[in-house]
Amino acid sequence: MDTASARNIFLAMPKSGEKLSQREISKILGVSPTAIANSLGRLKKDNLVKIEKTKTINFVSFNRDERKALEMKMVDNIRNIYLSGLLDYLEDQLPGGG
Repeated sequence: MDTASARNIFLAMPKSGEKLSQREISKILGVSPTAIANSLGRLKKDNLVKIEKTKTINFVSFNRDERKALEMKMVDNIRNIYLSGLLDYLEDQLPGGG
């Protein structure tokens, strides 16, 4: 898994405070758990995610204490709003819009 794929893992993370197992992330992205485990090392090194290890499962969460992580999430949220067509809809429906 390359750096772009590691970014996909980061962006697949749920809301801050929620945790996903590595297996859940692999199902969401459609890649092997081993590939996820390999990419999580880079994300943890960059301080973008936190990994909580238990006896059998590693849980991953978004690191909301890291400014770079917050900025990346905000940019992704804005991108998703744009791609959803919401801005176009609001512009068409609200007075003064287009």
